[in-house]
Amino acid sequence: MRIIYESSFMILTYQSSLKLMEIVWLPTRNSMLPAQFQSEFLTFLLYQDQYKCERLLLDERHLKFKATPSIQKWIKEIINKRANYYSKKIVILVSEELLRRQFLEDTVTGLNLEKTQINLFSSKGAAKNFLLDNNIRNTSYETIISSLLLS
Repeated sequence: MRIIYESSFMILTYQSSLKLMEIVWLPTRNSMLPAQFQSEFLTFLLYQDQYKCERLLLDERHLKFKATPSIQKWIKEIINKRANYYSKKIVILVSEELLRRQFLEDTVTGLNLEKTQINLFSSKGAAKNFLLDNNIRNTSYETIISSLLLS
């Protein structure tokens, strides 16, 4: 994995042989402002488009940003409007914080990505196993969250 972007909030790494991008939100002392979150999110999307990543691992376990319903709506709109979406599998590593998990569940179920498998995990090992499994299945939004119980 090589670093392709680094800021005080996030590190993006990429492994070309697997078409895998890892997005790690870093622990910070200061709260992130909504504009900073949006800028970082758009930066990640630009790199995702540039590298045409088929697998994404988003590690949100240390993300301190308190998202609002308006940010959640913005995330859904940005992702749903994107025509060039290459990812076949996306995993999101989440913390044990119940409100953060609920926010992510609500966000993920509102996405219009029929050709993409999305799962939430608390274990990085289980998440990577899922990503590297070459089986691509159509995943209904009702089963997206099931992996939380397994990790």
